Amino acid sequence: MNLYCFEIYHHQRRWGPTGWCNNLLLRSDVPPWTDIHLEPTPSIHQFQLPPTTFLGKPNERNQRKVISWVWADPAWTIRKDGTDKSGWQYGNWKWRSWSSQSGGIMNCTRRQKWSRYAQRKESWVDVKIESCCSSIIGGSATDGDSSVYNWDSPISTSSSSSIY
Repeated sequence: MNLYCFEIYHHQRRWGPTGWCNNLLLRSDVPPWTDIHLEPTPSIHQFQLPPTTFLGKPNERNQRKVISWVWADPAWTIRKDGTDKSGWQYGNWKWRSWSSQSGGIMNCTRRQKWSRYAQRKESWVDVKIESCCSSIIGGSATDGDSSVYNWDSPISTSSSSSIY
C-alpha cells in the first residue's frame, strides 16, 4: 500500500487587543496555510488530492497506467508533538524559534501542523480505440464533417489543388 502523509501548517500572529488571528498577517509574513517549505497551500477545508493522471502510452494490451488518490484518513488531525495542549507551537516575530510555551512578548507568532494520510493507487485501464480514435477509423470523423480526409476517395492530381 502506497500511503503518503500530507502535512500543512496553519499560521497566526498575535495582535494586542484582538489576540491571535490569521487574517491580519503582515505582507512579509508567511501565508495563513503553507506546506513544510512555507509555500502557500489551501486550508484543510479547501485542500484537494492530486488529480487522476494517465502515464505513458498504451502497452501491448492497449492499456494505460492510471495514478489516482483516495483519502485513507476520514479527516485532518492536529499533530501535537512539541506543542501545547491545543497543538500550537509559538515562535518569534520572524516565524522561528518554535516552542510549546506561549508566554513572553517575543512569542507573537504561532503555527499548528495538520496531517492526513492518502493512498496513491496505480492501476491499468483499457484504452477504448473506438472512443478515442473513431474520427480516423473508417475514413472520416462524423457525418457531415468535411474537414476530415475521406480515405476511400481518390487523391486529386489537378494543378488547382496543388500547393506549389
